Amino acid sequence: QKAYGETTVQTRLHQAYFRRDVLLVHRNRCCVCELRVRPLLQGAHIVPDSDAMGVPSVQNGLSLCSLHHGAYDRGIIRIKPDYTIRVEEEWVSSDDSFAQYALSAFEGRSILLPTELAHRPNPEFLSWRYVR
Repeated sequence: QKAYGETTVQTRLHQAYFRRDVLLVHRNRCCVCELRVRPLLQGAHIVPDSDAMGVPSVQNGLSLCSLHHGAYDRGIIRIKPDYTIRVEEEWVSSDDSFAQYALSAFEGRSILLPTELAHRPNPEFLSWRYVR
């Protein structure tokens, strides 16, 4: 038997603009794997929106595909202030070839960066997130 309830949701009105701007400066690619399938790309906050430092600017954003955004939010992949990728290997099983291909293969690589220096992710924000 189906049952339905009503909920109230608070919506971040700036999120669509944040995503558009972040994807634009990252040339509509995941900054980890360079996937170009726009419906699968998301604007990920480095410092969460809920934090006082979490401004909706491109310097606080990463263009990530759905997989890498989920991995980033859960700390499975992390990005150092020098823009290199760190994979928390305890999450990647040796018999999981897809996880090795989709996650471990990016260990130590640099993310794809926006061309303009002013649009690059803020290293201070990355540092703040990296230690969390």
